[in-house]
Amino acid sequence: LQGDRATAPARTLYIAKHRGALIGFTGLSALACAPLALTQPAAAWGLCAVAMGFGLLHRRLKNHSAFAVVYMTAAWLMVVVGIPSVDADPPAWQPGALAAIGIGLGISANLIASQLRGVNETSRTRRPLAIAKALAVAGSFAPLGLPGLWPLCAIPLCALLSLLFFRPDEFYGLLVL
Repeated sequence: LQGDRATAPARTLYIAKHRGALIGFTGLSALACAPLALTQPAAAWGLCAVAMGFGLLHRRLKNHSAFAVVYMTAAWLMVVVGIPSVDADPPAWQPGALAAIGIGLGISANLIASQLRGVNETSRTRRPLAIAKALAVAGSFAPLGLPGLWPLCAIPLCALLSLLFFRPDEFYGLLVL
């Protein structure tokens, strides 16, 4: 997309150069995951279907900033928290909810900052960065609700650390965030 060419020219060039290989490896990884997917409960399949729908619609949806943060966070949470929660015996609803809050706020903070890549005007980045930092701080408290989840505090805390030194350039956006 034109916006990606402006804010992430190195990534855009790499993707254009290696498009066929990237598509091939994506297909191979899907095939490799098929045996594992067959062992999952129906609820996991439903979560995967919704996350896949978001993925397929991503190019059309990502230009709506606030909505993009919500649906991308939801897709991540469905996969990294939802599937393990519904696969547990019995399903782990309380730990899953606390993990989703902590990880979700950390991911949301990261996504807000990622949308600021290429925006060099400090006055346009100040408020979104303050919101992102507040989300990361709040996210670091949710996993404290259960002792087994305490290590998950690292996710929003790392997001906060990356936000403290935010730079709008491509390198920072792709590697640090």
